[in-house]
Amino acid sequence: MTRAEFLSATAKGQGPAVAAMRNGEFQPSFHDMRRLVLRWPGYDLQTESTRGWYSVELMLASAFYAELTELVLRYFFRTKGWWADRRHREAIVVELARRGVASAKEAVYSRADPASEFRFADEVLEADGIPRVDFKSRKLSQPDEGG
Repeated sequence: MTRAEFLSATAKGQGPAVAAMRNGEFQPSFHDMRRLVLRWPGYDLQTESTRGWYSVELMLASAFYAELTELVLRYFFRTKGWWADRRHREAIVVELARRGVASAKEAVYSRADPASEFRFADEVLEADGIPRVDFKSRKLSQPDEGG
């Protein structure tokens, strides 16, 4: 697989890109992986719902999993940029949390804000189940320190 074929396959969310990486047929550079993780390259709406899973599979198959995980977590809290790129990073962090990455879980917990219509509340419950209901109820019962 060539670099052009790899980038085309990842933009479409196709499995051969992950398979080529796992089989050692192609290893993208850190720069290519960084771009894939921080910016949503897809243009196929069928892959919209699975982009977090797909991107984590790419990360796991690469030689840069730890660096990419740290990078996406750092960018998770930034609100600048195109909405699709932000949603892409959110989907990756949520998928990492589902897979048990502690730092990703904590990032998702910290973004679960009752003031913003419970953004990430479903993901917190999905990742940890009932124990996090207590987390949410404690967060709701905390007095507002701002006023």
